[in-house]
Amino acid sequence: MRYADLVRENTNAQDAVLDLLVSLAGDDVNSIAIDVLVDELGSQGIDVDKKSLFDLLSTLAIVRNIENGVVYFTSDSDQSAGMDDGAPDPEQQDKQVDKLARQQVDKEIKT
Repeated sequence: MRYADLVRENTNAQDAVLDLLVSLAGDDVNSIAIDVLVDELGSQGIDVDKKSLFDLLSTLAIVRNIENGVVYFTSDSDQSAGMDDGAPDPEQQDKQVDKLARQQVDKEIKT
């Protein structure tokens, strides 16, 4: 029973940290000191020390890196900014489809 309580408590802490980081990212804040996170979690009734918080933060995808007691994290705008660079060009795709269709028609005509 105690193990289940520990797992549930860890999940609550993880959810609280993630909620804080997402809300900060929504306000265009991309970094926060670990001490401030510990204090904020303490005010929410979640008791966590710096080492446990560090371990917890290292498992979250939103966290970019942790240096000198400061957590740097990504915001949705940071993650979506680079997505357009890899997106295929619709005109290029249309040209490619047209080219492949012509090749298939030519192939069928020859046989």
